Amino acid sequence: SHLLDLVEILEKIVKKFGEGPPNIDTAVLYTKQDFDYQLEAVRGLVQCMKVKFIMGPGPVARRCYYALVNVLDSVYERPAVLEHTGEVRLEIFRTFLSIRANRDYHLGLPKEGGRGEDYSFSPFVVCQNKDEGKVDGVTEMSLTRACLCVLRCLKEEKDWRVLGLVLDKVPRTLQNKGMLTRYGKDISKFAAVLCSLFTPSHPLPNINTPPKFGRPEFQSAVYPVLAALASY
Repeated sequence: SHLLDLVEILEKIVKKFGEGPPNIDTAVLYTKQDFDYQLEAVRGLVQCMKVKFIMGPGPVARRCYYALVNVLDSVYERPAVLEHTGEVRLEIFRTFLSIRANRDYHLGLPKEGGRGEDYSFSPFVVCQNKDEGKVDGVTEMSLTRACLCVLRCLKEEKDWRVLGLVLDKVPRTLQNKGMLTRYGKDISKFAAVLCSLFTPSHPLPNINTPPKFGRPEFQSAVYPVLAALASY
């Protein structure tokens, strides 16, 4: 179909993030403009995922989700790319951390133009649970890899705009009872990573930081998140 052709084209465009060997200094010097096309492709995948969540088909929404997860994995594995793709990570994390689950574990996203907590839940996509059998007639989507990307961001992110967004959104995401039921056992992983941010050797973000941004300012941004997790 035309839709699948479009998704396939967007997937091919974002594969540039995975070019080159991971975790190795490269002779290639990138600029932010080198990833303009990829940023627009990421926005296309985000928009397609949002629309297909509500209108179906569910498998297309899931395919877009996995493409976005792969982008994050590829970017964090390549320091030369990481420096110039903060806008890409902002787009993806803003979307992932706005996903909620209702009491039937159907996944939802904020309504376009609505208030932040005004949600539309998908009739087609449910949050996967390995402890239960498959549900007929719906698409199951595991958010485990998105959770792992968030943990990786907390540990490795160098861009303060991205890390600040994630720190701001994580407590609200975990307040969602549907998500908490599915992923509550992972809260200890979040707490362990957040605690590690207080070690003196943890490198501070060095991109898009405010003036006079030091360890006290960084830690004061982490404290409220840790306090929010304590209630769980």
